[in-house]
Amino acid sequence: MNAFPIWLNEMVVVDPWTQNTFDELYAIFRRDLVLAPAPRLNGQRIWIANDLRDGKEECFWHITHKEDEGTGIRMPNPRRCERLPWVRCMIDHAVEPEILIWDYEEPDHAVKTHIWLRDHDFLVVLKKLRRPSYRLVTAFYIEHPESYRRSLESKYRRRIR
Repeated sequence: MNAFPIWLNEMVVVDPWTQNTFDELYAIFRRDLVLAPAPRLNGQRIWIANDLRDGKEECFWHITHKEDEGTGIRMPNPRRCERLPWVRCMIDHAVEPEILIWDYEEPDHAVKTHIWLRDHDFLVVLKKLRRPSYRLVTAFYIEHPESYRRSLESKYRRRIR
């Protein structure tokens, strides 16, 4: 694996997990993605949907949790959690050579922007909105890199921008 880019924030320590871990993660989420100044890509604002669950934005749960394949229950995912500070950095540095960024039209015709820190298996996904802006959909660590990389590379080859 390549060295981390100099512009990338440090990961958060989530091991050991404490009773304060979620509060610390949520503070990072609010600082980086909710409070002013709002993140921007190509000069366009990135919105965080304000749908709340358990007092926190639904997007926070998507970024920090992963669905258990056996039970269907979303559980905290340490690899996602520790990389939470990367989300804003990747958006802010989307033009850096370490980032691969493209738009892809999904089967439902939604256009999603993928921001991939390929050498470190982390992906940020934004949805393009009608007005010139985006909505943060999710961000996650790619846990099965070979198969998921092939899928992302296929999307990249079929990109619309």
